[in-house]
Amino acid sequence: MEPIRTALLGIAAATLMGGCATTDQDVPRTVQGENMHFQNLDKSKDGVLTLNELPPNLELSLDYPRYDLDGDGVISEYEFGEYLATVDTTRRYY
Repeated sequence: MEPIRTALLGIAAATLMGGCATTDQDVPRTVQGENMHFQNLDKSKDGVLTLNELPPNLELSLDYPRYDLDGDGVISEYEFGEYLATVDTTRRYY
């Protein structure tokens, strides 16, 4: 019984620690953070992101067609969330 208890405690600890670990301060970790980040980038306040609204060095700008999932020429809030899910959170920017 003790090995099972130890294994379960280990899994629980790893799960809790995994949810807390992040090294990239620029990537939002909550839905509210995603929404705020999207709204800050949406300069025209029309609910979508165009290439002109994005910083040129952002991965989203560099590979815009890849993240424009429906091919309509703009990045929706859903598509922005999908982009954020692909961002490598292990990178550090100095």
